Amino acid sequence: MSNESSQEKSGLNLVETTSSTASERKDFISTPKEITEKGAVSNNAIAGKLTELDLKFEGSRDILSSGALGPIYRVEAKTQEGEPVVMIEKVFGRQEKRFTKVEADSLEAASVNIRPRLGIVDKNSDSGKLEGVVIDWLFNEEQALKDLEGIPGIPKSYGAVYEGKCGSILEQFIDGYDIVDIAENSESTDEINQVFDRYVETYTKAAENGYVYNNPYGATAMVDKKTKQPYLMDWYQHGTGSIDSEGPVREKYLRGLQDIKNFRQETLDQWSQKQAEKIRDKIQASGK
Repeated sequence: MSNESSQEKSGLNLVETTSSTASERKDFISTPKEITEKGAVSNNAIAGKLTELDLKFEGSRDILSSGALGPIYRVEAKTQEGEPVVMIEKVFGRQEKRFTKVEADSLEAASVNIRPRLGIVDKNSDSGKLEGVVIDWLFNEEQALKDLEGIPGIPKSYGAVYEGKCGSILEQFIDGYDIVDIAENSESTDEINQVFDRYVETYTKAAENGYVYNNPYGATAMVDKKTKQPYLMDWYQHGTGSIDSEGPVREKYLRGLQDIKNFRQETLDQWSQKQAEKIRDKIQASGK
């Protein structure tokens, strides 16, 4: 079975899956769908994971927003010395959201652009030949954050929590704003360009380490309001492979760079428009 036919039959494009643009995602954020706790892991599971890290779970899990694969919580903990630690919990718990089956006749074919969870495979009962693999989005995000740890703009991971088919990952809480709102949170075009320069640096460094961020124009990126460092938050879906040689992975990487360039220009245009509106309003107010 060819890789192309596998993509068609599974309904999943292994090179570039469908995702929202920045403006579409902003609309979703402002009018989130109903948030449900279905599929979330238990408080005991969260407490157990934090205990492994010498952290004490404070019992607080407050809804922040609705993510693509489940709700996102704000989780509070404390160190052994009593210092507060705030993180987010991204839920990947609902079975139909956490797992996706991809038809493939080899692990290599499935691994080119989306990492399969090794050991979860589908074999023909008669021939014993591999017919497909299962993509575990939670596993993908966990592995990406482990491998990219230490790169500026990659959120710190506190680890994944598995509880049967339910699952969550605990990550660094970024005190800031979504990059789609950067025009409203910047004082100058220099500030905007600084954020996007750092965005490119993180995107490129991750790609050089074998991970191509999916859809940088529409995926979630949070900007720290103090440092102005953008953090790439959605790693459950990513391309894997080398960007040094010609092929679909390098093409995906280059498309991403162009998407960031377009995103930057759109943001600069928005900022200029807002400044023009402020000047117009000021003139109109002074003429009264």
